[in-house]
Amino acid sequence: MKKMMTLWILSIAAFASSTVTISTVKPVLNSQPITIEADGIVVPKNETVLTAQASGIFHPFVYNNQSVKKGDKIAKIVDERRVHKLKLLKDRLALQKIELKSQAVKVNDAKDMYTMGVGAKNNYLSAKMLLQQLKESYQTNKNEYTTLLLEEHNSNVYASQDGFITNLLSQNAYVNYQTQLATLLTKETSVKLFVDLAYAKKLHKNMQVILRSNYVHSKGTIIDILNNSSNNLVEIMVKPDESMPLNLHVNASIILKNVTGIQLPKDSIVLVDNHPAVYVIKDNVAHLVFVAIQKDMIQSVLIKTPLAADAQIALKNAYLLHDGLEVTIK
Repeated sequence: MKKMMTLWILSIAAFASSTVTISTVKPVLNSQPITIEADGIVVPKNETVLTAQASGIFHPFVYNNQSVKKGDKIAKIVDERRVHKLKLLKDRLALQKIELKSQAVKVNDAKDMYTMGVGAKNNYLSAKMLLQQLKESYQTNKNEYTTLLLEEHNSNVYASQDGFITNLLSQNAYVNYQTQLATLLTKETSVKLFVDLAYAKKLHKNMQVILRSNYVHSKGTIIDILNNSSNNLVEIMVKPDESMPLNLHVNASIILKNVTGIQLPKDSIVLVDNHPAVYVIKDNVAHLVFVAIQKDMIQSVLIKTPLAADAQIALKNAYLLHDGLEVTIK
């Protein structure tokens, strides 16, 4: 028994006196972004609801999801009664113009005869009154004609900008003024992100955003922070640097700031009393240095603790070291 105890003590002593073989790395100055992660979706930059500016039967010239250009005729709202009435009013106005011209001559003749004393004053006043009545009737018909003509002009529905047609009303549907006919989505897109309310105050316009999806990776810029929120999420609008398909789901990293520090492999970081630290090797002796981690990455960390550019930082077997331990560098 005493022999076994002696061997155990000797083995511990041998281990304590032996050196640990390690590898080292040198600190690398680097800059990394501090980000907030968020999910989002690609939406049209602008969305215009097209409404009827006339009543009648809806006749579309496009179909859902069709691409259109500014000025393209999208639909026509047909009302045969309106067309027929416009023709009647036009003809009536032409006749009334002739009547007005003829009555104006009669008024002048009656005035001349009354002035010369060969005509009755009542004849002149009656002719003048009839002329006024004809003018009022003409103006009433003209106003109605102008209103109907404007409605007929507005019965033609045109694209106000380049985009895509969605939510198109069905063929031959009867529509009234302000009935929704279709939605025009612009080809330019934005990305709507949903950010945790706790981070909202840290965001502002012109912040840079990294956008990732199965379709394309891109960058963008925050253009608006919307006031409305839902489920503790704030909506953030981002302008992407390149076009992305509508309704595409994306993951985004919003860059709060860029930090500069020393980048080291994670394996070089050890925990001593729950504080991160590294071992700086000098003259083959390990010296413990506590560090402050600025950013934790997949394979490395960024620390702000200053280290000499030529410092040797323990990497392999760093977890076996303690302050003042002699090491062998491989």
